[in-house]
Amino acid sequence: MYNEDFLYHDGFKKANWMDVNVYNFSDQCPLLTKDIISYYFCTPRFFEGVELMDNVKEIVEKLREEKYELICPSMGWSANLKLKEEFLRCHFPFVKFIGINFNEYSNKAHIDMSDATLIDDEKRYLDSSSAKYKITFGDVFDWNKLSEHKRAFNWYEVYKMIERMDYLKC
Repeated sequence: MYNEDFLYHDGFKKANWMDVNVYNFSDQCPLLTKDIISYYFCTPRFFEGVELMDNVKEIVEKLREEKYELICPSMGWSANLKLKEEFLRCHFPFVKFIGINFNEYSNKAHIDMSDATLIDDEKRYLDSSSAKYKITFGDVFDWNKLSEHKRAFNWYEVYKMIERMDYLKC
């Protein structure tokens, strides 16, 4: 979106999404402002470009078949949450969505996850959660590099960790 919208602006350099490693995109998209980033995340255009991660469909389907209750608690603003819910319903209609508005909460701590596994890429949400098991998901970035929780770099690793957690319950 940035490459399309800022192509003809002074100071524009083409961004490669694979090289973005900070939340405010300052390293790749110097012309973006916080307001534009927030706007992007609240537009259908953003979600039209979102692709599912490798193997997520397979693993989530497998967890459903194994009778796990699948719930997606997600932080955002009103418009962003509606679009996330629509995206989730389109790809995973069996997953329950819990939208958590930034205007009301700063984290996911108000949701009882005491007998659950929380998978998140943000350390602050994992730290404040009551989840029994916590998995830091994805590559190491500023927002999760100091996480002491187990890390899964892909969905196969998530599945293996969940299998082990079930084994430990026996």
